[in-house]
Amino acid sequence: MTELGYTLPQAIKEAKPEDIRTLERVFEINNYALMTIESYLKMLKVFSLGGGYLNKETVGILNGWLKFIANYCEYDMKYLDEAKTDTQNKPALEIIEKEKASIEALMNAAIKGSSENSEVLTEY
Repeated sequence: MTELGYTLPQAIKEAKPEDIRTLERVFEINNYALMTIESYLKMLKVFSLGGGYLNKETVGILNGWLKFIANYCEYDMKYLDEAKTDTQNKPALEIIEKEKASIEALMNAAIKGSSENSEVLTEY
């Protein structure tokens, strides 16, 4: 995701006029996903600095955030699927596919994390 975030601005500058808005939206999706990951990691840091103890409340908060991430990723993937039908430009299609693969990996990680958190919750 980070690599794509670095290359997207140039790709947008070089895009055909009909692909600019689509690539701008892919850039927005990419940035939002990276900020969401950063926010989650900051929450983990706050919880760990607070003594590193997991309790039902903190695990529930983390679990809720992971579910939010997964739901948002699902929405983004639908958008990216639709965006693929809006262009025939090979470079734009490749960017959309890379972003979709990244978002899908993030969604799968969030789902797995949420599932693992649910298992932890049953221990408390």
